[in-house]
Amino acid sequence: MKEKEKQLFKALCKFKDKFTDPSLIEFATPAVLGHLFFNRMQGVAYDVLKKNGLLGKVNREFRNSLGAAYDQNVQKNDSFKKCIVMLSEILSPCTCKVAMLKGAYLCAHYPEGYRTSNDVDLLVLPKDVTTVGNMLSSAGFKQGNVRNGEFIPATRQEIIESKMMRGETVPYIKEVNLPFMKFFEVDINFSLDYKNGTGDTLSDMLSNVCIKNEKELSISTLDDADFFIYLCAHLYKEATTLPWIEMHRDMTLYKYCDIYMLLSEMTNAEIQRIFARATELGMEKVCAYTVLETMGLFDMDNPFACGVSHVALEDDPDFCLRVVSPKDKKVLKYQTSDVTERFFMAARSKDLKEVEGMRRLNMRPNETPGFLITFCGLDGCGKTTMMKHLIVELEKEYEIFVTKQPTNAVRNSEIFRTYMDCPDHGAFDYRSLSLLAASDRLQHVNKVIEPEMKQGKIVLSDRYFYSCLANLRARGFEEDAWIYEIAESVVKPDLAFFFDVPVEEAVARVRSRPEEKDRYIDMELQYKLRKEYVDICTANGGILISTLQPEDECYGIVKNAVKEMLRNGIL
Repeated sequence: MKEKEKQLFKALCKFKDKFTDPSLIEFATPAVLGHLFFNRMQGVAYDVLKKNGLLGKVNREFRNSLGAAYDQNVQKNDSFKKCIVMLSEILSPCTCKVAMLKGAYLCAHYPEGYRTSNDVDLLVLPKDVTTVGNMLSSAGFKQGNVRNGEFIPATRQEIIESKMMRGETVPYIKEVNLPFMKFFEVDINFSLDYKNGTGDTLSDMLSNVCIKNEKELSISTLDDADFFIYLCAHLYKEATTLPWIEMHRDMTLYKYCDIYMLLSEMTNAEIQRIFARATELGMEKVCAYTVLETMGLFDMDNPFACGVSHVALEDDPDFCLRVVSPKDKKVLKYQTSDVTERFFMAARSKDLKEVEGMRRLNMRPNETPGFLITFCGLDGCGKTTMMKHLIVELEKEYEIFVTKQPTNAVRNSEIFRTYMDCPDHGAFDYRSLSLLAASDRLQHVNKVIEPEMKQGKIVLSDRYFYSCLANLRARGFEEDAWIYEIAESVVKPDLAFFFDVPVEEAVARVRSRPEEKDRYIDMELQYKLRKEYVDICTANGGILISTLQPEDECYGIVKNAVKEMLRNGIL
């Protein structure tokens, strides 16, 4: 598309803004029309032209195509509402928490003819997927996809892969044969990312499910803040997943239009509440991504929204450029940072380059009758508290051994104390301390931890090899291979817990301890460390837990994971 065509396209999509440049109308070309239809913005564009008295100034083919699409949207929405009523009746006996999302609620908020949908997203807990799926199947829905106007049943492999890699089911589809709507689709979502997660964040969100009445529809959905956060998460998941990019379904503008509409109507206080809630749920980066991308695409001027978004991303400036390939776990990065420029690319996948990912530590498998459970994270992350709870739980039935790394032999050494007690960390080569700590960990694992496990004990370690790696990488020693080589000689934990918390909260917790209220803390280093712990956890199959959640909920995740480990083990 030519530059003026791009400008016209954007102007026709910004229904919350005044159309300020009528001269752009002369660029109402087939290319613009094609983009409007591909991005499902034809109804919006028609009404923008109509409201600004510009319908008579565009060529007839352009006007008639948009008008026909607008009229179709109006009729299709009537069909969609009937399907919503049908779905509500099907799910009415359901005792589990279910939230209808996206188009089910948004269609009632848009002006008539703007937005239409063929599908409804349901948000449920992982444990409730089968229950809801069975209810849909009993009502005549079948799993599959619609291609060329025909229903294609899903294979068993497709059903399994969708659950494992996308955190959602293969669509449940029912033939309805309503005006402009032959099929009705229901997608069951049970994760906010690419994985089948623990469901704890979802449980928190679904605890706020409420009934909203919109234009004669009674809809079970999330509260306003959680609804917006879900929209952000869903858009982010699709926009940053390689298969969606390759199918050209990653940046379809109607999805960003939802954010644009809601954000345009928000006060600063409402934006602040959303980001506070997102931070509580560990979703602040995802919200920041979506808000910033939307503001760029729609040329929105909201300094407050922009400000809180950049704060959320201050420890990870490349977050908005990364893309994942769930199947092979690759991470890629856009070379073009401008979102508008990326949007108009014919093939965005060609702009991606693979990122050198975090290397997995190739540790030895545990071949003893015992178990090793490790706890890592920033100082103040809550790992010690979680360990104390688990100790009380386990020592009732099992022999346990509690330890920490590095050992006191290193902690009390002159080089360790000199380094830790000096604010000028730059005066030291951290690798010298890391080598000392690494040798200590090697000795500790092979001569203390492993012998205890050979006796059938459950070993709980406060920190492990991961902490050494995180500290090295945070200080710029990403290329040092020796730590990976040493790791090959230590046993891999059966469970590796990583506890995550915003740096400010972690520091506040440390400062609240009388003995550490005056401790020197390098804040910049803490931001880097937090990111490294998350990356190490992801690369090494750890369990990441946000300790912003209530303490009992955090420990519930730990307890359930340990129970599962013991259930699958011999002990």
